[in-house]
Amino acid sequence: MKIAPTVYSLHKRVEGSRRFITKLVESLGGYATILATFKLRLPPLFEFHVEKARMVEVDLYRFTRNEVKALASPTSL
Repeated sequence: MKIAPTVYSLHKRVEGSRRFITKLVESLGGYATILATFKLRLPPLFEFHVEKARMVEVDLYRFTRNEVKALASPTSL
């Protein structure tokens, strides 16, 4: 958030991670909004991966600096 006022990021959907990410962004002077939750297909990347693919739930986050929070409402997308 030092370079851009708004950053988008995907993270695995885990309740502990949600709390951690929100607190981390707030400690850095920002605001975290979960815009969507969906399933992401992860293909096998290495020879030792035995599953053809794995479905993982992920959250799409928008991280915004506090000074632009008023301009970054979820309904503006």
